[in-house]
Amino acid sequence: MKSNKHVIVNLMFISLVASLVFAALPKRAGRDAGSEGMAIIDVLLKTDPPYEQDLFVLHIIKRSSRWVPSLPPASRGVGVFEVDGNFSATQTTVTRVFEAARRLRMASRHVVVVVVSDDLPFLSVFAEWSLKGRLLVWSTRLLVLTRLLPQRVPFLHKALSFSNSLLLTPGHGRGRGPGVQVSVVSPYSEAGSQPLVVATWTAQRGLTLTSHLPLFPEKFQKFPRQTQVTVAMEQSHLHKVVMEDDLSSPGEKRISFEGYLVTALDYMAQGINFTYMFKRPPDGQWGNKQPDGTVTGMVGQVFREEAHIGLGIFAINPSRTQVVEFTLPMLIASLKVFAGRKSLEVDPWGFFLPLSPPVWEATVASLLAITGVLLLYSMLIDDRGKTEGGIEKTIINAGILLGQCIEFNRKWSWWERLVLGLWMLMTLVLAKSYAGNLMSLLAVRYVPQPFQSLEDVLNDPRITMIWHKDSSPAQYIFEAKGGIFYEVRKTIAEGRVKFLYIKDYPPALEDVRRGSHVIVDFDVITTTYNMQGFSLTGACHYYFGRKAADIQRLAMISQKDNPILLAINKRQAMIVVLLGGQAFSIFLLCLETLHARLSRIHDEE
Repeated sequence: MKSNKHVIVNLMFISLVASLVFAALPKRAGRDAGSEGMAIIDVLLKTDPPYEQDLFVLHIIKRSSRWVPSLPPASRGVGVFEVDGNFSATQTTVTRVFEAARRLRMASRHVVVVVVSDDLPFLSVFAEWSLKGRLLVWSTRLLVLTRLLPQRVPFLHKALSFSNSLLLTPGHGRGRGPGVQVSVVSPYSEAGSQPLVVATWTAQRGLTLTSHLPLFPEKFQKFPRQTQVTVAMEQSHLHKVVMEDDLSSPGEKRISFEGYLVTALDYMAQGINFTYMFKRPPDGQWGNKQPDGTVTGMVGQVFREEAHIGLGIFAINPSRTQVVEFTLPMLIASLKVFAGRKSLEVDPWGFFLPLSPPVWEATVASLLAITGVLLLYSMLIDDRGKTEGGIEKTIINAGILLGQCIEFNRKWSWWERLVLGLWMLMTLVLAKSYAGNLMSLLAVRYVPQPFQSLEDVLNDPRITMIWHKDSSPAQYIFEAKGGIFYEVRKTIAEGRVKFLYIKDYPPALEDVRRGSHVIVDFDVITTTYNMQGFSLTGACHYYFGRKAADIQRLAMISQKDNPILLAINKRQAMIVVLLGGQAFSIFLLCLETLHARLSRIHDEE
C-alpha cells in the first residue's frame, strides 16, 4: 500500500481494428502515423500528473485486432474484452461491453477512455452509447485518435463537446508532415465548427502547447468560445413575458422574460461566456414524467434536449429526477393553504373566548364538586334540615362565581367556611383574568381564519381546492398511497379539486376571496398575489395557513450528467458567498453604529 498521495487510477483503453487502422493510415518519413498517434497517447498519460500513480488498463478490442498498448511503468495490468467486428449486427454484445465499462467507471476514482479507430460504424456506436449509457461523465477523460472529422461521425461531435476530451488527429491529413494535432471541441458548438487546437506533437519536438488553454481544460467553467444556449421558460407570477429586439435579426422581435431568475441567469451567462434564447413549452406546463413514460412541459423540453437549461424554477421530486438533473437548491418553499380573509366582525359568542374550553370545563367541574360536597354534608350529618341547607349552599357557590353579594349563616362549621373561602379566592383570580381578556377582545374585532392546515380544508365539504396543474404537488396527489395527499385524491371524485395553471390563478382569486375556494400551492407563488392585492386595494384580503402540508427545495434543471450543472452550481455558491459577505458587512456596520452611539451617551454622562 502506497502513501495517501497515491491513488488507484483505472485507465480504460478502447482500441478497435488496430491492424486495419494502421494499414489505412499513411506512412510518412518512415514512421507509421498510427504509431505516432499511440506515441502521443503514451506521452499524454505519462505527463499528466494525476495519472503518474498506479494504473489499471482495460483493453476492448475486436477479435481480429492484435495490438496491445504499451503500458506506463506504474500500470497494474491489462484487462481485455473482445467483441465481434460487425457492430451493427451485435448491438446486444456492444451494449453488454459498454455496461461493463460503465460499472468499472462507477467503481473507479479516475478513468481515462482512449479510442483509437478510423472505423466509422464503431465510432458512431461508441459516441451514441457512451452518451446513452452514461459512460462519459465529466470526471472521465476521453482521448479520441482518428483521422475522421467529428462532423462525419454521428454523435461524435456531441460526445466530444459534452465530455472532458481531447481529439487527436494524426498527420492532419493535408500533407503537413508527420505529427499529431491535439484539439478541444467547445461546448454547445455547431457540428460543422472547427475544434480549438491546444497543442501539437511531433517526434522531433515532442508535445508543444499552442494555446493559453491547458490540456483537458475546464471548458464548462468558462466556454472557450461564446455560444448560444436554449433556456426553457414559462410565464409565472414572478416572471412576465416581454418582447425585445432580436440583435441577430435586425427589425425583428424575440420573446424574453423579466424577473429575479433572469437576473441570476444574466450573471451566469456573463461568467460562463454564453448567450441565451428562451423557448416556451407548447403546453405551458412546468412538466412531470407521466405514467405512460412521456415527459411534459419544460421538463420534457430539457429531457428531449430541445432546451439545454430549464430556468423554472422546479420543485425537486422523484418523478423529475428520473429524467433530468437539478442544480443546487435555490429556494425552499412551503406548501400552504391560501384562503380569503373575511371582513371584521363581532362574534356573538365572543364572551366565551377569554377562557379556553379546558378552563371552562375545570371551572364548572369545580363548582359541581364543591356544591356536591356541601350538599352531601347537609343531607347526612347536618341536623338543620336536609333540603333547605343544600339549596342555600348551592346558591351561595354560584353567587360567588358570578360576583354576587352573599350572606353567610352563622351556624356554618369552620371547615365549610374554609371551603367557601378557597372557592372565593379561586373565583376572584378567574374573574379578573376573564375581565381583562374580554376587554382586549372587545377592543379588537374578530377576524375569522378557519383554514390553518390542509386537514381543516378537507374537513369542510363546502370548500373547493385549487392546485397547480402538472406541478410537483399535483404529482404527489396522483402517486400517493396514503396520508394527506391520498385524502385529497379521494375528494377529486366529489368535485372538490380543480387543477389550474398559474396563469389562470388571477380569475380564480375572486372565488378565493369570497371563501368558496382555497389555493393550495407554494408560498413563494401565492405571496405574490397577496402583495399584488394589497397594492391595488390597500387592504389584505387573504391569509396563509400556519401549518405547511409539505416543504420542498426548488432548483434549475438540465440533462443528466451535463457538465454545465457544475459551472452553474459554482456560480450559485459564489452568489451565496457574496450575499453572505454583504450581510456580514451590514451586521458590522450596525455594530459600529451602535458602539458609536453608546460611546457618545457615555461621554455625555
